[in-house]
Amino acid sequence: MRKTFTFLIIFILTCMIAGCSKPMGTEDRPENKFYLPSEGEYDSETSYHAIALESEADALSKGKTVIYIAASTGDIEELNYIINSFNKSNTKYHVESVLFDQNNLFQDQERLKIEIASGKGPDILTGFAVPDAANMMDSGCFLELSSLMSETGITDELFFPSVKSLALNGRVYGVSINTSCTGFAVKDSVLPDNHERDYEAFIDKLLNYPDAVMILNKNQNGAAILRYLLRASDSMRGTINWDEASCQFDTQLFSSILDVCKRYGDVAEKGYETIMKPVYLISGIYTGEESLNKGGWVLINDWFDEGNYPFCSSSFSLMINSSTENVDGAWAFISYALSGYGQTYCSNPTNRRIFAEMMQNNYKLINEGGLQLYDVNESGAQVERKDNAYAEKVIEELTGYYETAKYFPARTNQILDIICEEATPFFEGKKDKKDVIDVIQNRVQLYLNEYF
Repeated sequence: MRKTFTFLIIFILTCMIAGCSKPMGTEDRPENKFYLPSEGEYDSETSYHAIALESEADALSKGKTVIYIAASTGDIEELNYIINSFNKSNTKYHVESVLFDQNNLFQDQERLKIEIASGKGPDILTGFAVPDAANMMDSGCFLELSSLMSETGITDELFFPSVKSLALNGRVYGVSINTSCTGFAVKDSVLPDNHERDYEAFIDKLLNYPDAVMILNKNQNGAAILRYLLRASDSMRGTINWDEASCQFDTQLFSSILDVCKRYGDVAEKGYETIMKPVYLISGIYTGEESLNKGGWVLINDWFDEGNYPFCSSSFSLMINSSTENVDGAWAFISYALSGYGQTYCSNPTNRRIFAEMMQNNYKLINEGGLQLYDVNESGAQVERKDNAYAEKVIEELTGYYETAKYFPARTNQILDIICEEATPFFEGKKDKKDVIDVIQNRVQLYLNEYF
């Protein structure tokens, strides 16, 4: 549900931006060169939809090489703008989408995984089409991109860290064209008195909170809460020792985490008030910490081992199938998607400069009344606010979040699935906590022994 809602927000915002921005001068652009636009290259009079479409048959008649990209209806909206622009400007390659039917999305995703593993499949893959990509990085299915990024000029100075959306042991297998950041806010009464971001104190506060409130949403259960509390931690809150490939789940903290999940897991059916909610860190949607605080909320984000940070979705990742015979063409498109031209089609570009220009463009619209920015008044009601200083502060906050946002650790995915699966009988009252912890200990250790 959250992924679908996030997409809808991004799509709406994209359409809003689409009416006021268009990269200029593409006809004079040298092909397959990384490019950053200069000032003043937004044309508020032209829509993205003005780009003429080129069919696959037209491209073949022109002698172009067709590059296929697997995409679902979840990511095709913004991607289509980039594809159409690329096809118009590039004389050597044409990109064609292989669309998944949303009604058969899971079956198509599973079929694609089998194709990729057997050395087949499209040239380019997206995070929406391959949601399990993080678990496939060390399988040899994706081309390692670090050298291509370096040769093309895609550097840490020019891009937010989130551009490296699929990375393992210093190697990059996927790059993100759009930064989709999400934070989490909790009611200030749930945090320790000094609002310190202390994980153990937070768990203790939840255990002793006076009311059995709803932590997440109406779809919450014990496993969903457990996943939130563990998903950002590479050490699974100190239970995993990767250097020794060992685990120890018989800890007081892990026991308390399970108790929290059991306590709040069935609250959704009772209709209690939510004390935790996602905050979408998107221009035009995010209202600023000040407005959150007025409503009694504190933005704490996810509990990474290094501290509290927003998390990034890898859904907008682009990967190259390691079996493709068209690496040059696949990278020509990806580098275009990351260039100044491609990035202006993204609602939250990973290119720092394009992001800054887009924020200033939105800031100008706020002043002119073309883009609404909302605040919360003292009574908690949403009100429109047009305030220069407030807009600048929101932009500064968003930029800071994009600089620090992180992806969830990839190597913990399977372990997290094991923990949630085996903990569920405890949440449902079918097994004792000690028995569940013993099973988790044994299964996770077997997994570590086999794969690490």
